[in-house]
Amino acid sequence: MIRVIVAILVLAGLLIFNFSDLNKRRISTSEFVFWQSVSLILIGILFFPNVGKAISETLGFELLANLVFSVVILVLLIIVRIQSRMIHEIKSQIQQIVEDLAIKSIK
Repeated sequence: MIRVIVAILVLAGLLIFNFSDLNKRRISTSEFVFWQSVSLILIGILFFPNVGKAISETLGFELLANLVFSVVILVLLIIVRIQSRMIHEIKSQIQQIVEDLAIKSIK
């Protein structure tokens, strides 16, 4: 029972933290929706563990924790790939700006 209370407090803190970051414009709306969805899914699994167990058994996972960890790892890999692409685009834009400034300074 204490684990459930701690989990609820942690997820409630995450929800509040996300709202705070959104209000301070530290995260985009799409990131906010993503993290809120993750929080709500975890709360759903917390309150209805039998549904999560049935899904994990259907997908061939022995434990619900294994399914959660696998999904989290997959999502984090996708996030890293998206951010890697964004970093590459930003680097390309910076390189283009530097080249434009160098050309303008020569003229």
